[in-house]
Order: sequence, then structure tokens, then C-alpha cells
Amino acid sequence: MVELCQLKLVELKQVCCAHGLETKGIKQDLINRLQAYLEEEEKSHTFT
Repeated sequence: MVELCQLKLVELKQVCCAHGLETKGIKQDLINRLQAYLEEEEKSHTFT
């Protein structure tokens, strides 16, 4: 998996859009948003 910090702003916006996330903000905002989304997705797919 590609590190989010290695993606360009346009690429981050595309990934956010693909997951239905807000695409506004600076690069770090998008990275934080995607990390939070991915962590939540991981939790929802973890079975205990």
C-alpha cells in the first residue's frame, strides 16, 4: 500500500472522493481524514 504522505494533493483528493470523504483542505488535512477513515474501516472489519 502506498504511504499517504507520498501522494500528491490531487491524488489525495481523488482517494477522498472515491471514499465519499470531504476533498477540501491542505494536504495534511486530507491525509488526516484518510487515516481516520482507514482506521475506522479496519476496526469495523476486525472480528473479536
